Amino acid sequence: GKPLEDMTATAKSLSGVTVGLTLGDIGWDESARLDDYKESIVRTGVPFYPVVGNHDNNAWCKGDLESSAIYRSKMGPENYAFFLGKDVVIVLDNIIYDTNFKSQIGYADHVLAWVKGLMAYIPADADIYIAQHAPTMHGKRKIAQANDLLGMVRGHLVTFLSGHTHVNNNFTIEKNITEHNVAAICGAWWDTQHCKDGTPRGYKVFTKKDGKLSWYFKAEGHDKDFQVEIFKPGQMPMHPNSVVANVWDWDPQWKVEWYEDGIPMDGMDPVREISSEFIRQLEAAYQSYGVEIPSWKRGRPSGHYFAATPSRYAKNVMITVQGPFGQKWTHTFDLTG
Repeated sequence: GKPLEDMTATAKSLSGVTVGLTLGDIGWDESARLDDYKESIVRTGVPFYPVVGNHDNNAWCKGDLESSAIYRSKMGPENYAFFLGKDVVIVLDNIIYDTNFKSQIGYADHVLAWVKGLMAYIPADADIYIAQHAPTMHGKRKIAQANDLLGMVRGHLVTFLSGHTHVNNNFTIEKNITEHNVAAICGAWWDTQHCKDGTPRGYKVFTKKDGKLSWYFKAEGHDKDFQVEIFKPGQMPMHPNSVVANVWDWDPQWKVEWYEDGIPMDGMDPVREISSEFIRQLEAAYQSYGVEIPSWKRGRPSGHYFAATPSRYAKNVMITVQGPFGQKWTHTFDLTG
């Protein structure tokens, strides 16, 4: 389908050693889908490394290793590592599965023991990428035994890559340890072009050049320059009087500023908001199905929005968004129309 074609085109455009990571929930509780995935992903032309998710287990087996046996038989180990030059990618299972869809998020003892053994082989100056299904932070709290894992990798530049939430967030866990919790390529479970936090469905592209890591979020069906959506007053449910910028890949290195009738104003305020574009897409999809929208698919307020309220007599507003690697986007619109 289209997302696979999009990834394939991106993979072809990249130079140097290129690999892919699928951050879990590959099979949606159907082990046959793991076979479908393997058949399809080779079309990208680059090696894709899988991560086990909570929906890749056999729900009717009791115990963490027993329930993931089906995954191991089709995909290989849940915990493994590979070098990219001097750097290392560590793939971990951070779903402690019980049975009947019950699970805890965290690192089981056997996973920590394996990482401890692995670290003896990692050069002191290697950067580490940890690919796992669920993010390390659950709200303000860390997942089970996260501190033990962090103790083993401290001293390296560490980047966690995770999925699970279907929303997009970047955060710093501690100095030199960051996490990219990447939104889903399926949007709201294939019903919409956006995820429920207003991030377009897509994936993230990381490039390391001359020792420096850079990245961008690639929205499916858009070029890599599509990094912000702007909404006029009257369009957004929680800030109806404001202009709102949705900057889905935001982190503190980004700058979001606005001008009213050419005059620079104080920075736009970070706010929690729900994308009206997502609401429109979801309602249209469910209207065509003729059934009620399930609560778990509905939009949820997210923190990568910025709002500013123009004065009553403002004629035009300009918003400038600057990314962490010097990219800049400018949006101007007329308020008189």
